[in-house]
Amino acid sequence: MDVKENAEGLLREKQVLRLVPVSRATLWRWVASGRFPKPMKLGAITVWAVADVRAFVEAARQGASR
Repeated sequence: MDVKENAEGLLREKQVLRLVPVSRATLWRWVASGRFPKPMKLGAITVWAVADVRAFVEAARQGASR
């Protein structure tokens, strides 16, 4: 899935970790603390909305540039 072109859709954990280069443990710690968007469950599959992840990445970039 090309996240740059497709603002709609869902991402699995591996795809999120490619966009947000942190460890799996850090990702889940951020989810638990509210720093990162909460995922959705589709049956046994955990997914994030592309728009939520893109918003997080953009906010992180804005914060880093200050």
